[in-house]
This record gives sequence, C-alpha cells and structure tokens, in this order.
Amino acid sequence: MPLPELGSTVVDHVRDAFYVTIGLGVIGVTNLRDRLDRPTIDTAALTSAVDALNEHLDTVVNGLDERVATIEARVDAV
Repeated sequence: MPLPELGSTVVDHVRDAFYVTIGLGVIGVTNLRDRLDRPTIDTAALTSAVDALNEHLDTVVNGLDERVATIEARVDAV
C-alpha cells in the first residue's frame, strides 16, 4: 500500500472513530436526560401517605379542640 493511500486510510479510520465517539456521547446524554426527567419516587404511594397523615392530624386537632373547649367551660364556670 503506497504511503499516500495509507495516510488517507488512517485519516478515514480516525474520522470514523471520532464520529462513533460523538454518536455514543449523544446517546449517553439522551439516556441520562431521560433518567433525570423520570420521577424516581412512587408519587401515588406518597400522596396516599400524606392524605392519611392529614386525616390523622385532623382527628387529633378535633380532639384537642374538644379538650380546650372543656377547659374553657371549666374556667368560665369558676
């Protein structure tokens, strides 16, 4: 193989390797963006847990309101 053809072949292979590397980098960045955009937490389970906590908190607050009302009635009576 003559020297000019060898240089041309090497340049072609280097160019192909460069394009493959850039292509793989683009695919990798695309996959990374997809993974970052996806939620990693099951939001339905989290929402139901927060709803249950809110219901429990409402129950506790209502019980506390009843106790405070009882205390106010006793204080008013005195």
